[in-house]
Amino acid sequence: MKRILFVILLGFSLACHAAQQAPDTPGKNPSAQPKHDGADCGMLYGIGHFLSICAPHGWILDNSVLSEQHIYAVFYPKGSSFSIAKDTGTFMYANTARREESSTIENFMKADEAEARQQYPQAVIQKGKLIPIKKETPAPVLLFLPGGFGRYEAVAYIESPKVITMLVMTSKSKKSFDKDYPAFEELVKSYVFFGADVTINGQKK
Repeated sequence: MKRILFVILLGFSLACHAAQQAPDTPGKNPSAQPKHDGADCGMLYGIGHFLSICAPHGWILDNSVLSEQHIYAVFYPKGSSFSIAKDTGTFMYANTARREESSTIENFMKADEAEARQQYPQAVIQKGKLIPIKKETPAPVLLFLPGGFGRYEAVAYIESPKVITMLVMTSKSKKSFDKDYPAFEELVKSYVFFGADVTINGQKK
């Protein structure tokens, strides 16, 4: 599934394209350095994308908890932990998938929905309201109620020239999903895209 539905429980191998070095910054690897210093925003970069997203108010950006799966932007409430958020509440994360030149975001979402219906026939899948993003086309949203493993999820899809970014919220219960959805909207609205041409290890990608 393109959005890598609930990566921890499913144990999928992720396709997130995280760079091993910052663009044009030799010898540093900030995306893989543990960060628990309360910083609100982070930059994601890799083949075909260089962007930033910010933690919603009252949430933490953790770029180490899923780094082994190449996910460098995970969000959960302050005062909690990833484990607690996963088991009893809500966490969010960002992932990217390379975009074919001829593909559209509509086709991408249809393929994601079809795969979800095949794997989880019981899931109720709906379109959510578009989420506005400053200087970008509003992000379409799919709601999986519930999706895999009985979880409630929302996925916002954001198109750029070479990748599609997916911002995912996954909740243990509908109560948590409804309570935390405004934070998900805040996360999506924080998206800023800087460019598609990235230099990694001295090579332009």
